[in-house]
Amino acid sequence: MPASSLYDPTAFDNAFSNIGSPSLEGGFSNVVPFNPLDILNIGNVDASGTIPGIPKIPGQVNPMDAIRSLSKPSTMDWINGGLTGLQTIGSLWGAFQAAKLAKKQFKFTKDFTTKNLANQVASYNTTLEDRARSRAAVEDQTSDQMQSYIDKNRLTGL
Repeated sequence: MPASSLYDPTAFDNAFSNIGSPSLEGGFSNVVPFNPLDILNIGNVDASGTIPGIPKIPGQVNPMDAIRSLSKPSTMDWINGGLTGLQTIGSLWGAFQAAKLAKKQFKFTKDFTTKNLANQVASYNTTLEDRARSRAAVEDQTSDQMQSYIDKNRLTGL
């Protein structure tokens, strides 16, 4: 085989030039070929909003129209911006009110829990003293032994 037939620089391009994308009916539809480097060629956008070499998709938005619309806002744009600003202020006010309510709720829950804990400690200590007195009477303990047991097992408050 001659050396020139081993390498054909157009073989790759020719092998894949007619392959398309799968279609629902089966088979392939042809794809319009383009040079991927044209994507980087943004400066060559023409007045219709397409880049030369890249086919325009039906329904595609012209990027030049989008840029032009940003340069001159309409009255509705101003109204929409104002309403968006009011909505933001309202949301911030609502969040501030919710934070105040959360602080009040936390304070109420903290006070309630603190009082509940104090009541539980008092109830435990009362039960402990009653049990110690009953045990001292049955086991003939002195009042010092009873008080020692109470002091050893007593819960202290906050």
